[in-house]
Amino acid sequence: MGAALCVSVPIMSNDDRFEKAKRLAELTDSGRSYIRGSKKSVDVDSPRRKHEARMAELYIELRAKHMTSVQLDVLLSFYNSDMGKSILDALERIRGEMSKKIALSMENLSTIGVRVPGKNGDTNTFKT
Repeated sequence: MGAALCVSVPIMSNDDRFEKAKRLAELTDSGRSYIRGSKKSVDVDSPRRKHEARMAELYIELRAKHMTSVQLDVLLSFYNSDMGKSILDALERIRGEMSKKIALSMENLSTIGVRVPGKNGDTNTFKT
């Protein structure tokens, strides 16, 4: 029998990965505004705000669960670089444009009698 190979691997706590995942969300996700609290125009007690905040928290938890500390470090390093920042800027513009196109698409669907969700989650049928 050969000698066992011992490799020293630093043990990272879930707290360490969670904090890194949170920093990554602050840099990259649409939920970052809820983490930093910059959505001041939204009532903090509104159901929508609470839902969006919970989705941001869940995304952080899942990143911490499924990604290693090294993976998170690499992503943090990239998104803090000039190239990473320019990509984040482009993604923000894409998100904004997609939101407008989705809203327009929903308006178009409503004009042909398709059920679309209302502001309170109810559905309305519009005439064709």
